[in-house]
Amino acid sequence: MRAIRTVKLSNWERYFENRIEFIRSKELKYLSRRKYLDAVCVYLWASAPVLITIAILSTYTVIMHEKLTAAKVFTSLSLINILIMPLNALPWVLLALVEAYVSVKRFKGFFDLQNIDMHGLYSLIEGEGKMLQIDKSTFSWTDSSSHSVKDITMTGTQGSIIGVIGPVGAGKSTLLLGILGETELDASDPTKFLEHGAIRIPQRCINEGFAYVGHECWLRRGSVKENILCGSPFQANLYNAVIRATALEHDIEKMPNKDEYQIGDDGTTLSGGQRARLALARALYQVC
Repeated sequence: MRAIRTVKLSNWERYFENRIEFIRSKELKYLSRRKYLDAVCVYLWASAPVLITIAILSTYTVIMHEKLTAAKVFTSLSLINILIMPLNALPWVLLALVEAYVSVKRFKGFFDLQNIDMHGLYSLIEGEGKMLQIDKSTFSWTDSSSHSVKDITMTGTQGSIIGVIGPVGAGKSTLLLGILGETELDASDPTKFLEHGAIRIPQRCINEGFAYVGHECWLRRGSVKENILCGSPFQANLYNAVIRATALEHDIEKMPNKDEYQIGDDGTTLSGGQRARLALARALYQVC
């Protein structure tokens, strides 16, 4: 529904209609080829025994000029009957091989994607209380992009709050996603970058990861409690502390069944503020 609303408000109906028609026509073209191949397989399956019998007997009498006898005909027919099942299966085997080839190409394209080099991106930080350090690094979405966040140098200490302020399109999200390793990173000293990593974080973050809550709050179908735990073991003291820290107490008190209240996909049964607080509570519970 959110995507449909975006299309309607931006007046993109005609554009997406043309895109869908193009993709659908391409899909129908390949489906028609598959159906034609399927029809040929069915035809060969039904006609192969008869055609093979006619071909064998015609070759024997017309080309080789031999005389047919009852013994030879019945022997040939018995051998052909033995071969009927493999011959009938041959077209379906060919069709299965074509489908297997297409599937292998799709898997190969997926497995050939490059993984993020976490060891080359992150390294250990030096200094007591430091949680994040970036030295003159540039974040961009492509290697040749002219739109990038350049020469970023920052240090975050434990317990501090850092605000990133700027107009729309200034690169705030690019910077945050760059810290997560989702963008291209260009360090001031490439040799140092390849050897040690340009983003420095503590050992605990390297081992356990760190939490990120973006503009779009990701929530899954289930109870409020399940979304906060997100597969982690339940710890009552930590759970209650996280709820208090994210101001979810008032919201949970108003919900039917309290924290066992079932929410829909992407938190459709919650308000925008409740979704944001719930996503923040999940992030805090994972890192505390």
